[in-house]
Parts: sequence; structure tokens; C-alpha cells
Amino acid sequence: MPQRLYGADMAWAKHAAGRGLTLEQIKDELLDGRDLSKKGSGKRQFEYAERTARKVIDQMMAGKMKSTQTGKWITFRPRN
Repeated sequence: MPQRLYGADMAWAKHAAGRGLTLEQIKDELLDGRDLSKKGSGKRQFEYAERTARKVIDQMMAGKMKSTQTGKWITFRPRN
């Protein structure tokens, strides 16, 4: 079950990053918009949101993100 939560959060975070949200905005939305109680204490929930947001931003900055539909790596081209 936790894998599903992580997959949904990663997919949403990738979408949010592609729309221009910052690391802080993505992290805040993950913390405020989801029930992360399965992740444990507030500290663990914060760390989970931080890791998830940072992973997506790092992938975006590297110019690549893995497609949630095909599982293949795609080149990220931000919108102007």
C-alpha cells in the first residue's frame, strides 16, 4: 500500500514541477493535501514530503523525468 501512496505523490509532484511550482510549494502541498499518517510521526511526514519534492526537482533540473505512464525516461522542456 505505501508504494501506491508514493507513486501517486510522485506523479502529482512531477505534474506540479512541470507547471512551475517550487520545491517549497510542492512540499507544502504534499503535507497539506494528503493524509500522510501512514508515514509515521510529523517529522517522518515532513522528511517524506521533502524527499519526494527534492527528487522531482532534481530530476527536472537534470533535464529528465521518468514518465509515469510508460516508465521510460523523457526529456523535460519547461514551458516559456
